[in-house]
Amino acid sequence: MLHKEFWGLLFLAFVVWIFVAGDGAARIERGCRPIQWAGNVMVSVTALAVPSQQAGVKRWVDKSEYACRYTAWRLFYQDEYLRYLEQTHQQATGEPVVPSVPAGSEAAATTVERSR
Repeated sequence: MLHKEFWGLLFLAFVVWIFVAGDGAARIERGCRPIQWAGNVMVSVTALAVPSQQAGVKRWVDKSEYACRYTAWRLFYQDEYLRYLEQTHQQATGEPVVPSVPAGSEAAATTVERSR
């Protein structure tokens, strides 16, 4: 029973460590840090066991870490970033940004009909 409490407290400490970071970029970096740690171990073991495959494993680990960062950014910060772009465009030009609509949606069909 003690091992469950240990891992639970360790996970809780990890989550707190992420949210203590100063800004969003640091939170994303800290949240994806375990992939980097595990990747370093995998690259080291590969270098020891099969040195010819080390570069391929390193590329795979780098892609995995980037995927983690990109996914976290899209999940937590993309909407805020798009609002910021919209506001700065509107302030610079004085005209509102026309929101994009998905191609298959009913709103897209209405937009196409209006433009004809």
